[in-house]
Amino acid sequence: MTSSLEDRWTQLQTSFETACAAIRPLGEVLQERPLRDFVRAVDRCIPEALAESRLGDVVLMSFTELRALGGVGQVKIGNLIEVLRRIVAEAPQLEAAAAHAPPADAAHVVHVAPTEIDELRWEQWRARVRAHNLGGEFLGRFVESLRELRRGLWFAPLDDFLDLSLAELHRQRGFGPKRIGAILQVFQLLDESLVARETDPNRPLLLGPWRIAVADAYLAAVAGGLVEISASEFERSVVLPVLEQIDCDAGEATYAVVAERIGVDPLHGTTTAYGEPRPTVSSHERFSRPYRLQLLTDAATLLQCRWPRGEQLAAQVVERLQARPLGVAQIPLATRTFAALFPNLKADMARSRSQLAAGKTTTSAASLDRRSAKDGLPGLRTGA
Repeated sequence: MTSSLEDRWTQLQTSFETACAAIRPLGEVLQERPLRDFVRAVDRCIPEALAESRLGDVVLMSFTELRALGGVGQVKIGNLIEVLRRIVAEAPQLEAAAAHAPPADAAHVVHVAPTEIDELRWEQWRARVRAHNLGGEFLGRFVESLRELRRGLWFAPLDDFLDLSLAELHRQRGFGPKRIGAILQVFQLLDESLVARETDPNRPLLLGPWRIAVADAYLAAVAGGLVEISASEFERSVVLPVLEQIDCDAGEATYAVVAERIGVDPLHGTTTAYGEPRPTVSSHERFSRPYRLQLLTDAATLLQCRWPRGEQLAAQVVERLQARPLGVAQIPLATRTFAALFPNLKADMARSRSQLAAGKTTTSAASLDRRSAKDGLPGLRTGA
């Protein structure tokens, strides 16, 4: 028994040191970020003491130092190793996402509580948004989680607030402290990103969640013919990031129903983005059909807010696939994903399949902007 336990420790040490050695040469954009930035909703518990540590510091630890941390045993070390292995496997995508993200160093980001914001600071934030022509963007596109914002404000353009003084904002009917705090937080986070862009013009400007930025970059590359679409890369760069964002914005029930519709195991992992236990499959099977359809509609609506040009990019990818002999059937995962996330594309893909069955191919996508009345969803507003 003792020998078996020691063998397990030896295996963990080898795996840990191998993963750390592979991460050390990676770029500073990843090394400087805290470990928590790489932990996903599906990950099990990792050593809590390391959550706020820089990735670069974690991979410089010795295995002896890791074992000496309080409350750390074989299970948590094994979970940490899985996170480190994934960082190695997904380094190119992670580096692209980190390059879009706001700076993680708190020394360069000064957060101000809503009660401490004065008119001068508020005017500076509004002036910067106006200078970058972002007034037409949705307020909900920039909030950390749509759970923090009432649905009635998701699609409110930033223009609605650019001509309001702070005093006038507080006097708006129905605008309590929580709602005003959410609005101010959006402007503050956006201002931080814009300041970073002004400081470094080569820095990409992130408009929305970083997970959506990863999916957006991949679909744009596929639509532009820069990369060849593949099922594995599509799952890694589109399906998983978008599902994580849905989990963050709408919760585990919506996440699970969308994941099942796409064909991804909704129980891959035991906790949600907020650390809550995931419900069992049987609980989702008991959802009524109308409720499932409502959750799918909710997911499509929040993506219109979070990813305004997502449907447009998906349509371009569908059009590119329709020009091939197998049409959209070439990548079934993409077909299921687009149908689940963008209901307006379902008719176009169905038409492609029927034409393929009739021995025809098509490159037409004339009705990609058609809005089906029965969907009842707000129209797509394409971001800059």
